[in-house]
Amino acid sequence: MERTYLLIEIGKTLVMDEDRLSYGAYVLQQHHESLVKARPMVRTAVKDSTTEPFVRAHGEKTYTYYGKIERMNELMQRAMAGVSVLPIRAVLGDGYDGFVGGGGGGGGGVKVERLVDVGERD
Repeated sequence: MERTYLLIEIGKTLVMDEDRLSYGAYVLQQHHESLVKARPMVRTAVKDSTTEPFVRAHGEKTYTYYGKIERMNELMQRAMAGVSVLPIRAVLGDGYDGFVGGGGGGGGGVKVERLVDVGERD
């Protein structure tokens, strides 16, 4: 008898879709030793908000730190694309084609050309 396996919906979010996006990269990034090392600094940062926890742990901001390590830079870009594009697609639905383009940043071809502020002004 051959065994077969099936991913439930939550498991499917960790597997890359056709645009190579998933929440998996974000999960990996959140468990990387650099962020794990910064977590104990959150308490101190709440008491003294002049310096963020990552800077307290590593002496530089997250994007600067990851920018120096190609593998981590790539992971960060995939993580941010996954946690940004996938929820917006879920809200806007499959019929929205505003994400079609040749943009960079590892966002599955995402290219934002213009941002329009539709919020209220005080």
